[in-house]
Amino acid sequence: LVLSSEKFDFVLREDGLLDDLLTLLPAGVAAGDVEAVVVYRAPRVDHLLSHWKELRFQQKNNETLHTYLTQRMTESHAKYSILDSIGLAHYLLERGLQVHLVDSDGLRQQGADLSHVLACDVLGVPCTTDGWVAGDPQTRPASESNVRPTDPDALGGVTEAQLAEVERVLRAFDCRFGDFGGHPALTLHHPHMLQEMFAACPKHGESAAEPNRAIYMILAGELKAVVMGEADTQPDTSALVTEVHKKLQLAKAQKKLRVAKLEKEKWKEAEAASAAMKAQTKDQMSAANQAIGAGVVSKVLEIQSHKLTE
Repeated sequence: LVLSSEKFDFVLREDGLLDDLLTLLPAGVAAGDVEAVVVYRAPRVDHLLSHWKELRFQQKNNETLHTYLTQRMTESHAKYSILDSIGLAHYLLERGLQVHLVDSDGLRQQGADLSHVLACDVLGVPCTTDGWVAGDPQTRPASESNVRPTDPDALGGVTEAQLAEVERVLRAFDCRFGDFGGHPALTLHHPHMLQEMFAACPKHGESAAEPNRAIYMILAGELKAVVMGEADTQPDTSALVTEVHKKLQLAKAQKKLRVAKLEKEKWKEAEAASAAMKAQTKDQMSAANQAIGAGVVSKVLEIQSHKLTE
């Protein structure tokens, strides 16, 4: 069973959704029998620009890149999951799936075609020695479609230098899991920029056992700072990786603090409810005792009255 979808990043936004999908597997098929194909689009800034232009086209608006980065994505930061190819690959690996990570830049550099790579290297259909489906008359990569040119006026003042900084931020974002290129269940296809990316990453990084949307909020803040001219210039990519790591750790600590605070509030509410229940029970018992006492007194008076009449 092979899973491949341009929209498969939704599993990073919905807790437990991947587990629900895996329960639908036929009997005898485990997560390790599933192969997921993830395409790493590079350069990374091209992926971001593609998402921005797609939104402009779908919503038929004239939103500039500056507005997209400083307003839309800071308010809807979870949508950055669509750029998180590395996060998706790492998450699927930790859930036990086999992952094919395809480098789009490597495809271009080596003159390969994505559909033939999927057919030959993933599905295992009969292919030629140079990686083309046997019998297919096409001898060159399919032409790209649905590619919209970037209108310089639509950038909203975002400069080439800022776009280069956006690229660096996105690469540092990809490095948050460290270098996991040698994972036994991971297959790299036509790696080019992937090799550069993994080589620049620390050996170890974050865990992705569960989706962590806090990182998208951090990324939104980093990219907004770049185009607002508020970002620190850091020539060393590892410094930015460290900074992102620190912010992620801070976000996790703040989340734990919020959870602990919520638990404390729930405990106080439960304690107050218990005290109220005890007080109510005490009042009810007191009222019952008073009723019993009143009944006894009434009975005694009745007996005394009866004796007096005799």
